[in-house]
Amino acid sequence: MTAHLTMDKRALAHRLRARGMSLRDIAKEIGCSHSGIELMLRGQARAAKSDDWLPRPASLQAGEREVIIMLALHDDLSMTAIALQLGRSPSTVTRDVKANGGRENSATSSLSKRRRPLGSFR
Repeated sequence: MTAHLTMDKRALAHRLRARGMSLRDIAKEIGCSHSGIELMLRGQARAAKSDDWLPRPASLQAGEREVIIMLALHDDLSMTAIALQLGRSPSTVTRDVKANGGRENSATSSLSKRRRPLGSFR
């Protein structure tokens, strides 16, 4: 099924089909199966999901991750001390650092680019 297609991808599929592209070429362009494109174009697919992705309210933002990098990696502060400065729970900070490779393996780029792109799943 084509439940993973956003409204933008569905609109693109319709435009490409109107230009005469084959279902297989449209599927390659959009990143799904040609049978899924066929169902969507016939109107038999599931409802589209929202194009907007927002992180959970408890998730750390990019700016907070940069603070963690400065404090944890450069100033060698504890996770509890960092959490107090951010106004977050120590477990939230610890979980985020661990998810990004831990204190030893964390680099500026990996922590600051944590946000998933639109349409990606975990």
